[in-house]
Amino acid sequence: MSEPIEVQQAIASIDQATTRRQLLVATTALADTQSILAADKLIEVLGYNNPATAVVATRGLIKLGTAVVPQVIASLDDHNYSARAWALSVLADLRDPRSLEALIDAAQNDLAPSVRRTALRGLATMRFSASDQAAMLQRCCTSLVHACSDPEWVVRYAAIFGLEHVLSRGGLATDSIQTCRMCLHRSQLADVETVMVVRLRARVALQRLTDK
Repeated sequence: MSEPIEVQQAIASIDQATTRRQLLVATTALADTQSILAADKLIEVLGYNNPATAVVATRGLIKLGTAVVPQVIASLDDHNYSARAWALSVLADLRDPRSLEALIDAAQNDLAPSVRRTALRGLATMRFSASDQAAMLQRCCTSLVHACSDPEWVVRYAAIFGLEHVLSRGGLATDSIQTCRMCLHRSQLADVETVMVVRLRARVALQRLTDK
């Protein structure tokens, strides 16, 4: 498939940019084309170590929808933290089940707390088909429960949000529900969770789930 002229021009402008301003303008123009043919270049821009431009590229990829998921997954690079972090943010927002393995891996193994938190958000809000929902939710819950013991409180907070969200969706097996609720109960105990805001979030989650 040949690239539309506006995509070609925007890509050329990105390649020729010599200042941050020029790069931002060119990336914005490429994202505004809303062409799937812009995806590869937008993904490349994620790795330019330029946060302002990466934000524009990320929004552009999200607007392209789930069609970009395979390309984004293929781009994940353990050696380029910046690009990986932005790409995982795209996957979390698109909520496509093909991202499940990548998000589980990031939630459990990524060195950056912000990335682990983003991955947990993606797992909590991912969409599944009716036939796959029970098994896939089980895997999400396992990762969320595991994250309740993360050394960083912001990640534990995200895990509690995720558990509340998953439990409120329904469709979990009884043993999974019990495991998730037990995790929330433990997270409100001072001798288990040392950070008050996390304990309070766990209490709020349990109260909301009880009220439903």
